[in-house]
Amino acid sequence: MARGELRRCHACFTCIVCGTRHSSKEGFAQAARHCRKCKQEVECDVCGEQQKWTCFPQAQLDNKMRNTHRRCAGCHVCARCKEPTRPGDFDGPAKSCRRCETEQKEWICEPCGIAKEATHFDAKNLKKHQVTNRTDKLVCHACRADGYTPADVYEYPCQLCDKTKGNEQFDRAAIQAYSKANAPEKSGLLCTSCHQSHERALSVWLSLRLRA
Repeated sequence: MARGELRRCHACFTCIVCGTRHSSKEGFAQAARHCRKCKQEVECDVCGEQQKWTCFPQAQLDNKMRNTHRRCAGCHVCARCKEPTRPGDFDGPAKSCRRCETEQKEWICEPCGIAKEATHFDAKNLKKHQVTNRTDKLVCHACRADGYTPADVYEYPCQLCDKTKGNEQFDRAAIQAYSKANAPEKSGLLCTSCHQSHERALSVWLSLRLRA
């Protein structure tokens, strides 16, 4: 070895740009991590610009075969929330992080069938809905107010107001009996508001009869 020449370890015979393993040090310039055939600049798969290899996380260059997209330091800042994030917080070459993509995307509510932004849904409901092998239905805030839940999005008819509502707008025992009964034997249901109104009307009627 010539005087002043730097030693090169086993791992450094692999070019950090093209991933090619060279059999001799002649394939590299003195102290260079990229081989002579490669440019010193690397293209970012997110912004498409040529950047110096020092602008990329070392892990992305060292493990080139395991990284399908190379992301420069500037593209590790989410384009929407402007927060610095990790490479794993993005989907492929996306410029916005997963959290922002979720908030921006429109999701379909199961009961009403309307596409709405993430702010119209409970955060836990949205998170569980995206988990593989889970069957949680998406229910927006408006439909939750009508009694629908992720576990039961079935429409139950009220015989008094003639409206369909979710199970939480009815007495639990009445819902269980209604669900178990065969179609011809299903008894009429009264939603909570109609049940309360019906009881008040009956109470007023009885009081008037007693005064007569």
